[in-house]
Amino acid sequence: MTGDPPKPEFVKGFYGSGHLSQNDLVKVIDEINPDKIIPIHTQQPEWFTDHFDNVSHVKNGVPIDLS
Repeated sequence: MTGDPPKPEFVKGFYGSGHLSQNDLVKVIDEINPDKIIPIHTQQPEWFTDHFDNVSHVKNGVPIDLS
């Protein structure tokens, strides 16, 4: 924060969309170590299949076995 009244000062080079990078996503999934990965909010669901073995893809109207 700088100035009077204080205003936020942004540093170039940081990304803040609220989404993880692919590298960070791999780290988080590895740390959590889930039994099953179900990608639902992505434009590249195949990326998960390329990087993990335990991926189930959602198909509209088709139930997913969570056991």
